[in-house]
Amino acid sequence: MDLELLVLLGALPACALAAYWWLRPRAPGAAASLSARCPRCAQKVRYPASRAGRASVCPQCRRNWTLPAAAEAPPPSGGTEVYRVRRR
Repeated sequence: MDLELLVLLGALPACALAAYWWLRPRAPGAAASLSARCPRCAQKVRYPASRAGRASVCPQCRRNWTLPAAAEAPPPSGGTEVYRVRRR
């Protein structure tokens, strides 16, 4: 009985600490990340928004380049795509 009570009293603060850590308030832009492709090898690189505009090295081809400040925009679709329709 005493051992069970000690284990319960020890687990309760640990669970409370874990719940606080999981639900703690975070800064609004703390987890923001951007992605860009290396100009040489097209490797996709993810980086924190705080590193935008700084020099970096591509992890694949080792080229030095500057991380762009804005996230990559998808290519505009101006209706130039050609789709093939398969008829049965």
